[in-house]
Amino acid sequence: MLKIYAGCLVEHFYPETGIASAKVLRKLGWQVEIIEAGCCGFPAAASGFSDAAKKAFARLMENAAGDESIITFCPTCTTMLTHLGPKLLPGGEAEALAKRVFPFSRFIFEREHEALKQLLEGRKLDGKTTWHDSCHQKYMLQAGEASRGLLKMLAGGDFVELPGADSCCGFAGTFSLDHPEISEALLAEKLEAIRKSGAQTVAVDCPGCLLQIRGGCHRQKLPVRVRHIAELAAELCAEKD
Repeated sequence: MLKIYAGCLVEHFYPETGIASAKVLRKLGWQVEIIEAGCCGFPAAASGFSDAAKKAFARLMENAAGDESIITFCPTCTTMLTHLGPKLLPGGEAEALAKRVFPFSRFIFEREHEALKQLLEGRKLDGKTTWHDSCHQKYMLQAGEASRGLLKMLAGGDFVELPGADSCCGFAGTFSLDHPEISEALLAEKLEAIRKSGAQTVAVDCPGCLLQIRGGCHRQKLPVRVRHIAELAAELCAEKD
């Protein structure tokens, strides 16, 4: 049994990401259960509302009780569960929770690598695919290489590097609202890199980056699809049915 924590963006904007993740995990033989806990508290903590953040994190801990591994799809939520939350509410309960948390791509690549390879049966994504590193996934969670490794499994020889893959896309939560000019400048650089890569698909592991980059591609009418890596994995797994 695995537990899934979706986070606000996946729950309210991109439920297809959570559904895709559950499909892949079930294909790999896991039963999944959704943690219904609302927000993890990170936005409140980042905005200086520590009491609200503590309340949200405490509610999440209560609803996530157990010993099952917890799969996440948002690096920001994962950072809250594994780093910031235990600092806000220090103690054994928060530390135990942190040890149970795994980003989707890390769990699949490191613990289900061979099972996924057998499930794919040599199938790969159509066209050239590239990768954008989300800031929290790479720098806070140190999970960027697992995400990149998983995408290379899905893309095969059609994986292409994105120039400046680890540069911020400009979303950064409320930063994009507080500093729209800087956010737009960072996004423009990212979109230019995507254009130069020649990729038809851009994969991400962060719903915030997904919102920012997909929106930018749509406004500039770039012929590129932007997807969470869980959706791409589910896409290939579904081809076996």
